[in-house]
Amino acid sequence: MGIAGLDRWRHGGATIARRLLARPWLPAALALGALVLLDATLAAARPGGGQDFSGGGGGDDGGVWLVINLAIYLLELCVDYPAVGFPLLGLLIVGAVVWHHVNPNRTTKAAVRDLEASALRGLNPDLRQLADRDPQLTEEGFTAEVTKIVLAVQQAWNGGDMRPARRLLSDGVYNRFTALIAINRARGVRNRMAESTIERPRVVAVERDTFFDTVHVRIAGRARDADVPVAADPATQEKLLAKAKLAKYVEVWSFLRRPGAQTKAGQTVIEGRCPNCGAEQPVGDVVECPFCHALVNSGEYGWVLAEITQASEWRPSSAGDRIPGLEEMRAVDPQFNRQQIEDRASFLFWKWVEARVTRNPAAIRKLSTERMSGFVAQEAAAGGIGGGKQTMERVAVGSADLVGVEPGDEGGMDRALVRLRWSAAYSPKAAPVPSTNILVLVRKAGVATKFGLSGDRCRNCGAPVVTATDSPKCDY
Repeated sequence: MGIAGLDRWRHGGATIARRLLARPWLPAALALGALVLLDATLAAARPGGGQDFSGGGGGDDGGVWLVINLAIYLLELCVDYPAVGFPLLGLLIVGAVVWHHVNPNRTTKAAVRDLEASALRGLNPDLRQLADRDPQLTEEGFTAEVTKIVLAVQQAWNGGDMRPARRLLSDGVYNRFTALIAINRARGVRNRMAESTIERPRVVAVERDTFFDTVHVRIAGRARDADVPVAADPATQEKLLAKAKLAKYVEVWSFLRRPGAQTKAGQTVIEGRCPNCGAEQPVGDVVECPFCHALVNSGEYGWVLAEITQASEWRPSSAGDRIPGLEEMRAVDPQFNRQQIEDRASFLFWKWVEARVTRNPAAIRKLSTERMSGFVAQEAAAGGIGGGKQTMERVAVGSADLVGVEPGDEGGMDRALVRLRWSAAYSPKAAPVPSTNILVLVRKAGVATKFGLSGDRCRNCGAPVVTATDSPKCDY
């Protein structure tokens, strides 16, 4: 009714116009209304921000015509009533400048592109630098395998169950997904994707050291995604997804593998085979081959997805081996390495988040000290985060970096310090709050590191760590 009302005012005669314009509040009200409508229309064109302003199929066209009509009225005011029209025009110009300053869409997108480009400068994306270790490794074959992995991970996420993709993921990545699913379930929703398409994966960097070969791959695509009620029927979920914006995303997926592991055609985890012995793997989430007992997601025999990072936040490993205490630790534990510690820290962080949001201390009991699990138990007994008045939503991790190592004396404890940059919102409508914390990982001094990214197992007997019980001891 907004346009119809203005039309009647415009054609209602000069007498009505003069009477209305004589009221001191009207020019300010018109200016405010025009700014709000202009803001809405501009926001409707902003990537990722227009869905709240579209009213079904024709919402965007209506907003554009509304602004055109307002512009015509403004020109008429400038001609017929310059004392009102020109100040109003100036107010609109100032408002538009302020709005663009507060919402620097083009500037922000340009800055993000610059960040992505700067992160890639000086890096070597050529897989051939690993040819001395694996002559059969080719970019065509590797990216084809990555494409299958991306689709498998997306399918598992879309189904709300990551177990079908378990063998493809390190413990840190797997528990990131399962924790997010548990958090959503506690909120009564699940995240769904639709109309997902991906571009051909592109290798952007290759790193190698004594412990792991690492290949960073740019994954770009488009998809609709939305949080839908768990109890909603499929038809309702599809309607909600259809309303979601088809948005582009760019991520960097990092794959790790032990130096010396070989590419074997037709013998990969994504093809349902053990990368060590080639035996067909049974359907399920068991990561240990029942024939040769290899841990297929350890990175020892084949590529495993060890990290997913937003392209604008991704950086190649910068700390390298220049970490205080690292060489001292390797003097007593030669297999101690940064990649395993950082993946372990990510795994522990997500179990901590899951335990807090679901109010289930058992999720962290076997994986933390008594003091840490006791804090989670006390919080759960008090009603949850903030006494039940807060929650943790939209949790995201920017990076996990080993920043220090403290070898322990005999009979003491080794410590690894991992800096975690993350964010979370503490109420449904709140903005995420960025945080930086140091995770202190401890173990008995003298323990030797066992190679591999599959650390969610008992270090004594090798059995999977079952967190459903509250006992700190291995259930086996």
